[in-house]
Amino acid sequence: MKLFFLVDCLLLILSFAQPATCADRRFSYADSVPFLGIEAASGVLKKFVCAVQFPGESTKDGKNTWIPLGTGFLINGERNVLLAITCKHVVLPAKNQEKLLYIGIDTDRGYIRAPCDVAYVDPSLDIAVLVPKRDAQDERRLQNLSFGNDLFDDGNSLIEGRGVLIPGYPLALGIEDDINHPVIRFGIVAQFTGKDYFLLDGIASHGNSGSPVFALKDNENKLIGMVTSFQNDKINLFDENQQLTTSLPYNSGLSRCVTMKAILQAIKNAQY
Repeated sequence: MKLFFLVDCLLLILSFAQPATCADRRFSYADSVPFLGIEAASGVLKKFVCAVQFPGESTKDGKNTWIPLGTGFLINGERNVLLAITCKHVVLPAKNQEKLLYIGIDTDRGYIRAPCDVAYVDPSLDIAVLVPKRDAQDERRLQNLSFGNDLFDDGNSLIEGRGVLIPGYPLALGIEDDINHPVIRFGIVAQFTGKDYFLLDGIASHGNSGSPVFALKDNENKLIGMVTSFQNDKINLFDENQQLTTSLPYNSGLSRCVTMKAILQAIKNAQY
């Protein structure tokens, strides 16, 4: 009996000494660690992001104040024309006030604001396509500031659970004092059902509308879409008698986005 007891104890100890494995192999191993390399990707992304603004009231010294509207990002359209992609609701205030839109861009000669025309809007998906005016298009300093076609997602990178970067200007941060320094946020694709939009598990705030969504995978980083809004929730407050007194909105942490496929269709419909 003692021998059998010792053998059982030895087998038990050996079982704990073995590395843990998933016997049925239902879970695949991660093909990359998302946080590795984010610094390099963020440095490149900052060059492709622009702040959408329009001029406000002039100050006493004759300078314009600038009204921040949201985020945009730069891509090359047909005939190598530079385009800025953002949301319809971002450009709407300027249109309602009959103001000219500008995009703030970092160039090799410093920060500039380029005036733009609205070439197309898709009201159902909240997409707007902007075209910098010709004098801005002709400037060499605007070259090499846009996403290349090789980075456009064909639908294969929109995978639930994949890590993404979301650069932009939440709460108008990153455009103070005539600089262009977008805030980099991180999230994951939370839900995609094959439609023209998807959900992110990632905080987006006012000002992130128009932020590009850049999916991370080893040697296969892709532009998969654009942030259009965040999902609001609410907190109910009750008095001492458990009567509802007010409801306060708060950010649920889920962001709604349109796919790159939908954006490319909007670009095809644009007149420029």
